Amino acid sequence: MELLGYDVRRLKIVVFCIGGAVSGFGGGLFAAWGTFVNPSVFSLAQAATVVVWSMVGGRESLLGAFVGVLVVQSVADGADLLVRQQTPLIVGLILVFVVVAMPQGIVPSFKKLFRLPSNIDALDMTSFELVALDDNRRRTGVVSVANITKSFGGVTVLEEISASFGLCPVQAQAV
Repeated sequence: MELLGYDVRRLKIVVFCIGGAVSGFGGGLFAAWGTFVNPSVFSLAQAATVVVWSMVGGRESLLGAFVGVLVVQSVADGADLLVRQQTPLIVGLILVFVVVAMPQGIVPSFKKLFRLPSNIDALDMTSFELVALDDNRRRTGVVSVANITKSFGGVTVLEEISASFGLCPVQAQAV
């Protein structure tokens, strides 16, 4: 974004302020809905649950977070029915198992296992040419690229783009 000429610091501040406003509005609606705010809702265990979801599902995609929620919450709900008061222990065991057996999370591990395409960025180009100016700087240089393809995950944003740029020689002036 910075290379495109945007003020990144300003955009970060704007996004942070918008996020804070949305969070404050959501908290206000939650308090109005429940007519009571109990501090236990905002405990360390609740905050850590979000991290556990992301670590179990996979940190490299949004799909990983959703899979983490489905796996952890379904196991936690089932464990709460079978073994009361031991749900945090079982969730902790799931976390340790996934971190040891599948360090990247469930979704990336299944992608590797079944050789599914990953979200690795790709930049392919078939040719790159740079014609420099000569010693007397009389020639015009040319920078050209051909068949540039750029994709983010499964979305291709550039496909077989070619470009050529001419460089103007610097003319020496007598003083």
